[in-house]
Amino acid sequence: MSKMSLIHLMTWLLITIDYLLLGVSAQTTTTEASATATETSKGAATHTIQVGPRSDPHQYVPSSVNASVGDVIVFEFYPRNHSVVRADYDAPCVPAQTSGPVFYSGHFTKFNEENGQMIGPVGSNLTMTNASVTDIT
Repeated sequence: MSKMSLIHLMTWLLITIDYLLLGVSAQTTTTEASATATETSKGAATHTIQVGPRSDPHQYVPSSVNASVGDVIVFEFYPRNHSVVRADYDAPCVPAQTSGPVFYSGHFTKFNEENGQMIGPVGSNLTMTNASVTDIT
C-alpha cells in the first residue's frame, strides 16, 4: 500500500469517527477490560466499537452508533497500531486544534497477548457529556 493511499485510508477512518462523535463532547478513561452493549438502571447504554478487528482490520465495527448524553462508547483496539482521534484531513494522526479538550485515545501498540495470541483487546472509554455540535471533542 502506498504512503498516500494509507494516509487517505487513515483520514477516512478519522472522518468516520468524527461522524460517530458528531454532536457530543466527552471525558475519556483507558481500560484493558472488554465491555459489551449494556444498559444501566439510569438508562445509559454502553456501545462497543471494535477498532481494526481481524475480520475488517481497517474499519470500525460497527461503523456508527447512536449515542445519547450519558452513554458510554467503548473502543476496543485490535493489533497492530490504531488510535481514535478527531483530526484534520491534512494531519490524520494529530488531534485537531479546538477550543476545548479533544478526545484522543492515544496510540495503542501493546496488546493483551499470550504466546502471540490475543487474549482480549485493550480499550478506551468515551462518556457522552454534551449534545452540542459546537462542543465536539
